[in-house]
Amino acid sequence: MSLKKLFTTVIIVTIAVATFVGVIIFTQINQMRKDIEQIVNLEEPFEKTVLEIEIIAANIANSLLDYVDNHNYIQPENIAKFQQNFDKHIELYKKYAKSDQEKAYGKALVEEYQNFKKITRDAVKVSTKKHGKLFAVQTMVTVQDELIDDLFKKYIDKPTPDILNKLKVISDFYSLNEELLNAIESYVIIKDSVSAQKITNKKLKYLKFEDNYLKTRRPDKTWLAKMNENFTITVSLGNELMRLESVQYNRMQDFHKSLNKIDNLLDRKIQPLIRKKNQELLGEANRSGNVIINFMLISLVLIIVVFFVVSRVVRKTVLKPVLQLNKVAKQVASGKLKVDFDIQAKADNEIGDLTASFKTMTTGIERLVTKYRNLNKDLETKVEERTEELTDKNYKITSSINYAKRIQEAVLPPVAQITSKLPDAMVFFKPRDIVSGDFYWFAEVFPAGDSAKPEATKMVLAAVDCTGHGVPGAFMSMIGNAYLNQIVRLQQLTSPEKILTALHQSIRKDLKQQETLNRDGMDVALVVIDQEAKTLEFAGAKNPLIYIQDGEMIEIKGDKFPVGGYAHEEEQSFRKHVIDISKPTTFYIYSDGFQDQFGGKKFRKFMSRKFKNLLHEIHAKPMQEQSKVLEGRLLDWMQDHKQVDDILVLGVHLP
Repeated sequence: MSLKKLFTTVIIVTIAVATFVGVIIFTQINQMRKDIEQIVNLEEPFEKTVLEIEIIAANIANSLLDYVDNHNYIQPENIAKFQQNFDKHIELYKKYAKSDQEKAYGKALVEEYQNFKKITRDAVKVSTKKHGKLFAVQTMVTVQDELIDDLFKKYIDKPTPDILNKLKVISDFYSLNEELLNAIESYVIIKDSVSAQKITNKKLKYLKFEDNYLKTRRPDKTWLAKMNENFTITVSLGNELMRLESVQYNRMQDFHKSLNKIDNLLDRKIQPLIRKKNQELLGEANRSGNVIINFMLISLVLIIVVFFVVSRVVRKTVLKPVLQLNKVAKQVASGKLKVDFDIQAKADNEIGDLTASFKTMTTGIERLVTKYRNLNKDLETKVEERTEELTDKNYKITSSINYAKRIQEAVLPPVAQITSKLPDAMVFFKPRDIVSGDFYWFAEVFPAGDSAKPEATKMVLAAVDCTGHGVPGAFMSMIGNAYLNQIVRLQQLTSPEKILTALHQSIRKDLKQQETLNRDGMDVALVVIDQEAKTLEFAGAKNPLIYIQDGEMIEIKGDKFPVGGYAHEEEQSFRKHVIDISKPTTFYIYSDGFQDQFGGKKFRKFMSRKFKNLLHEIHAKPMQEQSKVLEGRLLDWMQDHKQVDDILVLGVHLP
């Protein structure tokens, strides 16, 4: 008997039995379907609607809290979308609610939601006003800082005793300004109740400083009037902020109460109704299911008998030859392609045809495997050759960069040369890559043609941050180093603003920036130390100078344009700043690598203010110890993060 006839007989018997069983089961399933339909088509949408209402209420709460605490400006829009969705699901609730209790609870839910919606809207408005007031406070503090800076610059170049006393009083205004901002922010951010008293204290303190300023010689009353006006506005804004914070606290208390009422309605009133009705419907469905199960057990016995008869026939005519063929297939799969096809099967049935086809296929596979093994060997040889070639190229490139590093290190002035002339000096230098785009420069200036003074009269020190880092930055550093040597050592320019101007013109000319619009350049902080005149002259291209005298830290900002890469050369003029160093002075010049380094728990920049505070904190220590502190603080901040830029900090203590 052929396999085709055998399987035809089996299919006919199976269809007959399945039809008989199917008719009986269909009748019972139809009844069961009607019971379950109430759960699937009626209760499931209602229950899903209730769950969605809970989720939407939680989303509104989370969005409001995010807006109140973090002023995430997209949250009001999200809250509006959630409220629209809430309104939609309230309508669905009314549609699917059937019992009187469900409708009554739905009415209570709608009433409480209207209250919830109103409270949410009020809380958003108050929070918007609060953050607006906080921004206004910060703006006013910035305006006051600018007023103080303007007055400071007016007197800074006239270091008479009276002017110095006036500058000290002005610096008191600056410190008070920062303290007032910190007190207001402390109240708003961490809810510090003591800050209200602090704000009042700052007002009293301001009146004292105002009196001190009026006692100085020729006080600028117009400036003082502006300061009084701005300070009064700032204090008023701070008081308004505290009032809004109190209002917001009350709104959030009402918000949480309303949210709890909605949750109680959903969890303790409506959900129990849904569970009770589902249990009743499931009980009816279970009874219909039991009838189906009993009949299916009877049908199963009948099917087993039919299956036993059929399996005996199939085993003899199909299974045994297939198992023998499977054994041969496993041998082929394990790699043994030459096997003995000793299978007991007649040549005129499908198993015999399958055996012949499998044998032909095995022979073909054997030929293909032999062919691809040879191809694979050739491919492996080519891969090894290519890998060796890439490894050699990588080694040559790395060797070239390391050689460039040695050249750059040879060009940089030895630290020992700097410390021999400036004993308490520090060079904190950490390139990001093998070579660096930052570099430091030092030179002694000897009097031209004066044999009576064989020692240097001035010293020039610079911290330079070139465009880019790695190899491109290193090329720019070599250009900058060469031009500084030419300008200072050969042309004998010793005024810092003239040095930067000459450097700017040389780079623009050498890189043909007027014709090519090339924008490569460098940010520079450059100082000239005149120990005979007891002065420190500074000029900066974007980078500042920090110096500390008598424990007070002062920052002189560089000009807002770089050396090189500036399109309008005729508008560019570097300014010189002169500082009296007749008393102990500590100063720092640096690139932006340290303050721009990412790290910390929140993966943020170190920031300029934190870096300047760190310098002020450690300025009294010996310079070599300061270098170790900077190294340790940088490693703690970076943790496992990569260095993002070259880092350069130069520090000098002048006794």
